[in-house]
Amino acid sequence: MRLLLPYLLVILSVFFEPQVCKAQSFGLQFASSEVVQEARTGLNLIVGEPISFSQDFNISFDLAFCRDQDEYFGYILRLVTEKNEHIDLIYDNNPQTKNHLKLVVEEKDVEFPYPFDKGTYFEKWAKIVLIYSVRNNCLTLKVGKQSHVIHLKRPLNLFWKVLFGANEIPTVKTTDVPPMQLRDVEVAKDLKLTYKWPLNEQGGSAVAEIITGKEGSVSNPIWVRQMHTNWTSIKQFNLKGPASVAFDANNDVIYIIGRDSLYSLAGKKKFSTALPYRSGPFNLMRGNQSYYESGSDRLYNIYIDQATFSVFNFQDRSWDKAAKPVNRLTDFWHFNKYFSPVEHVFYLFGGYGHFSYKGMIRRYDPVSKTLSIIKPSAGSYVPRYLAALGGTENGAYILGGYGSPTGKQILNPRALYDLLYFDVRTKSIRKIYEFNNTAEDMVFANSLIVDEKNDTYYGLVYPNTTFKSRLRLVRGSLSKARWTSLANEIPYSFQDTKSFSDLFYSKKSRRFFAVTIFTDEADISTVSIYSLAAPPLAAEQVQSKAGRRISVIAILIGISAVILLVAYSVFKNRKRLDKKHAAGIIESAELTTVNAEDTALTEPGMPIEFEAAPIEHLDFKPYKNVSAIYLFGDFQMFDNEGNDITRHFTPLVRELFLVVLLYTFQWDTGISSDKLKELLWSDKSSDSARNNRAVNIAKLKSILSRIPGCEISRESGTWQILTDSTKVRVDYYDYLMLVRNKKGVDKKKIEQLAEITKRGNILSTSDYEWLDAIKSDISNEIIDTYLHYANATPVANDPEFLVKLAGYIFKIDSVNEEAMVLKCKALVHLGKHSLAKTTFGTFCREYRLIYDVDFNRDFQQILE
Repeated sequence: MRLLLPYLLVILSVFFEPQVCKAQSFGLQFASSEVVQEARTGLNLIVGEPISFSQDFNISFDLAFCRDQDEYFGYILRLVTEKNEHIDLIYDNNPQTKNHLKLVVEEKDVEFPYPFDKGTYFEKWAKIVLIYSVRNNCLTLKVGKQSHVIHLKRPLNLFWKVLFGANEIPTVKTTDVPPMQLRDVEVAKDLKLTYKWPLNEQGGSAVAEIITGKEGSVSNPIWVRQMHTNWTSIKQFNLKGPASVAFDANNDVIYIIGRDSLYSLAGKKKFSTALPYRSGPFNLMRGNQSYYESGSDRLYNIYIDQATFSVFNFQDRSWDKAAKPVNRLTDFWHFNKYFSPVEHVFYLFGGYGHFSYKGMIRRYDPVSKTLSIIKPSAGSYVPRYLAALGGTENGAYILGGYGSPTGKQILNPRALYDLLYFDVRTKSIRKIYEFNNTAEDMVFANSLIVDEKNDTYYGLVYPNTTFKSRLRLVRGSLSKARWTSLANEIPYSFQDTKSFSDLFYSKKSRRFFAVTIFTDEADISTVSIYSLAAPPLAAEQVQSKAGRRISVIAILIGISAVILLVAYSVFKNRKRLDKKHAAGIIESAELTTVNAEDTALTEPGMPIEFEAAPIEHLDFKPYKNVSAIYLFGDFQMFDNEGNDITRHFTPLVRELFLVVLLYTFQWDTGISSDKLKELLWSDKSSDSARNNRAVNIAKLKSILSRIPGCEISRESGTWQILTDSTKVRVDYYDYLMLVRNKKGVDKKKIEQLAEITKRGNILSTSDYEWLDAIKSDISNEIIDTYLHYANATPVANDPEFLVKLAGYIFKIDSVNEEAMVLKCKALVHLGKHSLAKTTFGTFCREYRLIYDVDFNRDFQQILE
């Protein structure tokens, strides 16, 4: 039975794989009059041949309309014969009628005699069915529970092409397309489902039919799933001087405040206005922020250093005041702002400037124009910047940031992962929870989107340790320390005194907006605006509990195959079935699902979340009574009884396991199916790659069933290797916990790192093209960690250990100049001059051999 397990898993995964979630998280959106004619969307359900309609038939589909479009007229459905006879279903946007749905048949248009208006179907689907009866020679148009029968003069032709939206067929060609969304197209003959197109693709122009396998095609597609997983760049432009951003949530308008003009973007459209200031240039200081207060419809610009709260007059196109020009930079980079709807005042938190993090709260009253300071209770608020804040009626949530308990940059600054709540009634701050440190320092865009009713927030996180950073949307809980990554990433050039990022949400258009601003050395600000449809989904999430309907035939075939395999196994082996679980379960992870009926921003099928497991103290004792995975040196895997199970990996399954494991640990996100195809099956078609992936993942699951506490999972949307650190020790994970916290590196940790890497470099005998860059990065990271300790340790303090440390580096890089200098100086300090010269001579020979040039310094120079 164990040998049959991979095949059983493959069969079950093929026939019972959970499918795309319902509501408006999949489907096809049609580009309409908002684009030029040749860019509009057209769908042809079966390419190259018509569909035979020799019996009674019906065509059904779900239809919805898109908001905020100027024109809604167009062809929803066209049935076309080879003789160019056609039946058309049209949305007629004539304002004189409420019955906008029309059927054109036998050269006559027939109005659907019931109210049908686009506005009803912005947020929900209309089920539309077109039914033909051969016996009665009539067409029935059914929308929901309402129907209308049309009697025909002559029988219909037997063969039809089924087209939606635009098409290029001569004599019936059209580019009149309503801005609509479509999904779940079905064709039934004599009440038997014959064809089904779910329209759940994530990209491309091919459309899958899941019963017969005949593909359709689409031109200029806008896949709805991509709208929920891929951020779309909707505008990028440059401004002279600093810039800031504000959002009017009531009217769905993004404002960009510049020195010369106020720019506005309505929803997802292009900029509709650029209002030059009539009062002349507005003195915007670097580090300023802006805020739109929807209660009073006021746009504020805030510069804390001068206690300047400027208000924009939209009628006069002028600001009531401006900050005074000064040469000194702000003390409040990346502060957070909260406007209390109860008190009608601003509260300002944190900030950074001149090597100091700010820990005071500033309260500004727009009526009295007074600024006062509130001192939080001791220990309740670590001075910080780069935090996220989300306001509510009675207070504000503050998440994370970067700072120091003392406020001084020179005294142990670090990333913060606490969720705090500021209560406006008591003027106090309390901690709700704190995340464990992530492997890489992460900070936050300026705003949180808070939904207290559903215990949820959304925010943008990014690493602050690199210039070419990436913003990532996360959904977290307001009561439990966990978050889930959603959608793809946004490129973000980050330098704290030149960059700014923010997140907004529009209830009107059900979209998130991310805004980044970067001001370069030439004082030019680049503003980039991105949008994402709600609810946001994980970039690779295609699963839901409900799933789509699976044909009875497919289910019976799957069940039959499983029964036959089980029967064969029993007959062949006549052994007791192994009742052991096929896969280890991570006991320490708490699983949570989101109830779609209880939240406005989520829906059924959102990713299952894993609560972050605690990072334990690394004592690096020998692995006893736990399973072990070694990546340094040769790849090896041992179960909790010490048995080496490495031999069970085929070369491809081994590579699959390693790439998923490294992507899980290195980037905390796992790896997408598309990326797996690119790395492992780039020479295969999508179907072939999918089948290969299913087979090899089934094999991998079978192997990992021997390792309690280790499994491959796709619950978060990407493939990940999940491990329980109490049951499985992974040397690469232990390594990451050391090298990513260089501030705490001491002699003991250097020895621990050397103990991990003494087996050799990472996967030293594995030769994969995708692994080269990872190997290089890890080698550099190890050397940097060693040198970080060496540079902080005077040679006279511990010369013997520094000699040993240089040896560790030489194992990775035999011509590392800093290691050679370190070793020579340490040996000289120990009085071992001849060994120092021998070390130098060996280094020079290796250098010459590798680079074909002589080393350009002599022995005396390196000792200076």
